[in-house]
Order: sequence, then structure tokens, then C-alpha cells
Amino acid sequence: MKWLRYLSAYGAVAGLTNATARVTRGAISFSSSSHFPQKGQVENQVGVVRERFFTPRLRFKSYDELNAWLTDKCIAYAKAHPHPELTGQTIWEVFEAERPKLVLYAGR
Repeated sequence: MKWLRYLSAYGAVAGLTNATARVTRGAISFSSSSHFPQKGQVENQVGVVRERFFTPRLRFKSYDELNAWLTDKCIAYAKAHPHPELTGQTIWEVFEAERPKLVLYAGR
């Protein structure tokens, strides 16, 4: 059984993460217990690369410019998407109908 440990060490050196050696009917085979998480890690890394290198970075000269851009994006989204509960109306239409009933928040 000591030689099984040596074979497992060889499998680890050969690039198999968490490698174990098995002898079945005289044949030696290596298996990696972390085979499936490696696939998930690769998919995660692909997502990170896409996000970091293929998404444009937004740059703004001031917070006012950032807030104006965010306001435009939110309004565009609200005008383009239907309200989840009130079918037949967009989020923007429901907001415009409720706007007169909203109370101004003065802050602390």
C-alpha cells in the first residue's frame, strides 16, 4: 500500500489536483476529486475576464455628471420595461401617476 501513496504523489506532480491512484484489475488509474469544481472555476474566470476587459469603464468628471447619467439610465429602463404588477403599463407610467402623491424628503 505504500506504493499507492507514491503513485498518488506522482499524479499530483503530473498536474492532477488532489490526485489519488487506484488499482483496478491490475490497471493503475489516476482520478482527481476536484474535477467538477475546476470546470466551475474556469467558467468563473471567463466571466471575470469578460467583465474586466470587455465592459467599458465609465468615467465622470464630477458626481453631478454621474448622477445625471444614472438618472437618464433609470428613466430609460423605466420607460422600456413593463410594471411587474400592473400589466399594460410601464414602470414610468405608474411612477408618473403616483408622483403627485409622493412626499418630499428633506433629509436629516
